[in-house]
Amino acid sequence: MKVSGVFGLLKSSDWRADGRVRQAPPGIFYQHTLRVRGVDVDRATTSQSLSKDDLIEFCRSYLHANSPDYSQGQALLRFLYLDRDLPSKLHYHQIGDKSEFYHNTFLSIPFVLGCVGEVPADAAIGGLGFNTFIDACPHFFDWNADETQSKFDALFENPDERMATWGESFHTDMAMQIVRLTFGHNIFTTDGGRIGWGPPRMRVSDLVCIIFGCGLPVVLRRVEGDIYHYISPCFVVGIMAGEAVEGIHADSERIQAFNII
Repeated sequence: MKVSGVFGLLKSSDWRADGRVRQAPPGIFYQHTLRVRGVDVDRATTSQSLSKDDLIEFCRSYLHANSPDYSQGQALLRFLYLDRDLPSKLHYHQIGDKSEFYHNTFLSIPFVLGCVGEVPADAAIGGLGFNTFIDACPHFFDWNADETQSKFDALFENPDERMATWGESFHTDMAMQIVRLTFGHNIFTTDGGRIGWGPPRMRVSDLVCIIFGCGLPVVLRRVEGDIYHYISPCFVVGIMAGEAVEGIHADSERIQAFNII
């Protein structure tokens, strides 16, 4: 089993889902079984392939599944952009000003999704279920009605300067990244309300786990008891920087052994 290296557009060395916990040895082979230690984080409740033509509809359904909740919109942005601010090549956990990440990705999303779906930006906004850009704000930001307009106007200050920072190819580069993701990965959601990119062979009830020594979360499929099949690394919003193992000590009851065959 290889728990490091590259998963699609992700390099395990760029992430720290295990919180940089290193146990020695990270795994032991015994009778054709790899025994590792880690944490069972979540369980897949949906897993589906998605063509680029279906992506806007998926995003609309995700945003409107419940009452407007800015955390859903922000999770969607992180999901589509792989927690990555493309112009600076930063990952979400390395960005000091998180609001700047959301501002940039929010402003670019109708243009990027428009490129993906080969429709104008305003049509992409309509496809997401909004009449105007500003109507979408409550789904992405925790702004009340009185401050929405002023904050929205502030986002559009110096648009030429912002575009110069992003670069002319920003929208097409991001669109190509998302298209590559849809061709090579499944979209999945979990019991805990998380959203992520997983392998095409991922199934409902597969487990999302953190394995100590691995920078990316992994998908495991239980065979029986503590015996599992290893499926693939994955990307899951909200656990890529060690959040799922914060406060876990070496003797924590949450740590378990996984025997992988």
